[in-house]
Amino acid sequence: PHIEEDVAFSSMSQDMMGHAVMHYQMLEDLGLGKADDLAQLREAGAFRNAILVERKNGTGEYDDNPHYDWAYAIVRSYVYGLYKQVR
Repeated sequence: PHIEEDVAFSSMSQDMMGHAVMHYQMLEDLGLGKADDLAQLREAGAFRNAILVERKNGTGEYDDNPHYDWAYAIVRSYVYGLYKQVR
C-alpha cells in the first residue's frame, strides 16, 4: 500500500506544480517579471510556506517502522485545497 500512496501523492504533487506554473505565468503576463525569476530568484524572506502542509501524518519514520495515516494526509490536502480556493 505504501507504493500506491507514493504514486498517488506524486500525481497530486504534479498537479500542484502545474498550478504553480500557471500562476507564475499569469504574473509574468501581468508584467511583474519573468516567471522563472519570480519563482526562483526571490529573497529568502519572500518564500512562504503553510505550516499545515508540513505536519507529519503519523508516528513512524519512512524507512524505520512507517506508520502513516493515509486518511489524515488526504484530509490535510483537501483542507489546503479549500484554503487555496478561498485565498
